[in-house]
Amino acid sequence: MKRIIVFLVLLCMLPITAMAKSETIEVNYANVKISLDDELKNTVYDPIIYNGSTYLPYQAIAYIFRLDYAIDNEAICLTNKVSPQTTVRKDQTTEKYGVERIAVECKEYDVFVNDVAIEIEAFKYNGFLYLQIRPIADALDIEIEWDEENSVIYAETDLYKRSKEIAERRIRIREGTEYMQALFGLHIFIPISQFLAEFVIGCWG
Repeated sequence: MKRIIVFLVLLCMLPITAMAKSETIEVNYANVKISLDDELKNTVYDPIIYNGSTYLPYQAIAYIFRLDYAIDNEAICLTNKVSPQTTVRKDQTTEKYGVERIAVECKEYDVFVNDVAIEIEAFKYNGFLYLQIRPIADALDIEIEWDEENSVIYAETDLYKRSKEIAERRIRIREGTEYMQALFGLHIFIPISQFLAEFVIGCWG
């Protein structure tokens, strides 16, 4: 009797691992494309839309956002890539469309982006762990816009967005300088025209 009690106590002290729960869910395939910094990326696998969110295997998300990844038990760690970009696997997209019911394994996973834990939905399908794209993008300060008409996710990194804004500002200043020269006839006073253009753009954008 004492041996049984000791065994039960030891059993209770063991770490408990969450069991995967199988269920069937309804998903949508819309041949979703992903553009990062105005460059169309290879998603490798068919993105899945479930409950209004787009999912991809974490390996594909890491490739698209240029991340390194590592797995430790139920934890997935994604970090900004410091090594050269790895070659993506062979494209396995099939340009699928329509609604399907698929059998998945639902299980809680800890996901870290640059060592910060994030809340994210996940499921396992065909041996691949699918994660929501948006929470990972948010953690990386990547702005996401969904073009429903064309089924395209437009993503912009903060650095690319700032560089675009600088380029657009330079274009506006050049156009403004030319306008000031034409308006006041300051053909030989280019610095003055440029100063006026920068002043106006700075005040009114």
